[in-house]
Amino acid sequence: MRLRPGYFLAPAILAGACTAALIAAVPARAADAEAGATNLYLHATIQVPVAQDVVLIRLRAQAEAADPAAAQSAVNLRMSDALATSRTLTAGQDPASMTVSTGDYAMWCEPPSPAPRTEAGAEAHGRTEPARWWAAETLTLKGTNLPGLLDLMGELQKKGLITQGMQFQASAPKIRAAVDDATTQAVLRLREEAGKIASSLGMSVVQIQDLRVEGTGEPRPVFAAMPRMMAAPAGFAAPVATPGEGEVTVTVAGTMILHPASR
Repeated sequence: MRLRPGYFLAPAILAGACTAALIAAVPARAADAEAGATNLYLHATIQVPVAQDVVLIRLRAQAEAADPAAAQSAVNLRMSDALATSRTLTAGQDPASMTVSTGDYAMWCEPPSPAPRTEAGAEAHGRTEPARWWAAETLTLKGTNLPGLLDLMGELQKKGLITQGMQFQASAPKIRAAVDDATTQAVLRLREEAGKIASSLGMSVVQIQDLRVEGTGEPRPVFAAMPRMMAAPAGFAAPVATPGEGEVTVTVAGTMILHPASR
């Protein structure tokens, strides 16, 4: 195989958690070509754990009736009672620790259906069950005060609200701090690996030509859907939950300019 002047082939080098590839390119200046300048591409990925200090709880008030007005009225009364309870239990709390907000409001109708069989097993000739109307409204609890929000959640469950889901996540300040930490570690690892590779080639790093940073925080919480016909139990123990840890991932990639060590 014949190579044009200024080009050479080099194998990919695996160094620790960094994958390095030596790429020979045409230098921008003739002086660099004469000096044997080399471009070294590296990338490093760092994952940093982050405590999940925020809980999101989504509940729903729902009711059914023979007509839409009655269903809506029942839901409105239940939600008004829930909000009053929420205001009492969150009074004096920092908004970041306990917040309550309403969400979606929906109506739907279950069409008439055939009447059930009689005790004797005969069909009820010509009779149907009337249409039923359903109304529902969601209520979201969010904050860093886990004990207080769990207490509120239990009180709302007692009032007939249905829990649709509970999700933990890290707050924005914690995510930013974790991203900064991961970025610093990734840059240090990149510089360390670049120095090792350059030294093994009898070269030194003289310049970082370009640098790219890509970071990802935690995924947004997703609430699991609950069957709409599920009713709140008549009696139950208080809800319990324990937050865990998430993680942020940062990748730093860059091209280093290497010159012979004697330069």
